[in-house]
Amino acid sequence: MRGDIPSWQVCRYNPIDMPRKSRDRYVQKTIAGRFHIKRPLANGGMSRVYVARDNTTDSRVAIKLLPPRPDGGNLIERMEREAEALARMDHPNIVKPIANGTMEDGGYYIAMELIDGPKLTDFIRDNQTDPEESIQLLLQICSALRHTHRKGVVHRDLKSSNILVAREGRKKVRVKLIDFGVVKFTDETTLSGGHQILGSVHTISPEQVRGEEVDHRADIYSLGVLAYRMMAGKYPYHSRVTAQVLSMHVQAEIPLLDDPMLPTGMSELVARCMAKDPSDRFDDIQQLMDGLSQILEVPTAAFTKPFKTSESLPPTALMLEGERRAGRIAMAAGAILLAATALFWILT
Repeated sequence: MRGDIPSWQVCRYNPIDMPRKSRDRYVQKTIAGRFHIKRPLANGGMSRVYVARDNTTDSRVAIKLLPPRPDGGNLIERMEREAEALARMDHPNIVKPIANGTMEDGGYYIAMELIDGPKLTDFIRDNQTDPEESIQLLLQICSALRHTHRKGVVHRDLKSSNILVAREGRKKVRVKLIDFGVVKFTDETTLSGGHQILGSVHTISPEQVRGEEVDHRADIYSLGVLAYRMMAGKYPYHSRVTAQVLSMHVQAEIPLLDDPMLPTGMSELVARCMAKDPSDRFDDIQQLMDGLSQILEVPTAAFTKPFKTSESLPPTALMLEGERRAGRIAMAAGAILLAATALFWILT
């Protein structure tokens, strides 16, 4: 079981600021005669990610390395599955693979585009995004997952640290889905990993906790948990004991978002994503996108492109935004009055 710890923490570091000196065995080595390792970027469970120079294109890349291990057969197989999954992808909201293969020492590597940006929840915290802007980010994530599912892949490890927010120019940002290390291919006839629990403690679906067969609806559950985290500033289930959090995913009542500042319908949408029974969730990602689009009253396609501030919103959204901001001020004043007269506690 992995917690909400990034398998490669591109989100936390600017490659320019990383230390240049290291005793790491791979630093200053060249992998596959092409990728010259510059410095470590992040540690994973068994692998490590580095900043490297692609000698073919003279550009910086991220390269994920799995050193050789006596018992590393399953780990290499998982890396090969990740490379296969990435090879199926071609989407602006998914990290782009460059090359992969076996290293000279028997280890394995995957080279991919280097993403310079924070993880999702850090971006929301640092930029103080409002609910509408957070929904735009969710729509970009949905767009990536829709493509992933159409390519026959279930991600199974959707969490904040596997979603980075990359800048494009001075104002625009683009979500990037990364880390396909525990994917499931929908054409598989057996469980990959047997009955091992694969996922992350805060966002794992109930069926993953139970070790059952999963489909694309497991990703919808995890996205619902992330949406809750984005809107409420905390995860829906909390405990210092991992087993208790896992039990809550399976048995606990679904907490509702009760912030009156949220757009109408958002709480119900998130709760439906987090339904314990997969059949009670949205049928697919497109249906979820349609629901988010209806909440914003803007066509879905308008929010699968990069954005940053209100200046880059579609014209319809700009008009609605002014109305919503005025409405939120009125709602806030009303909520304060209600709290004073009826002891109504507004959670923020």
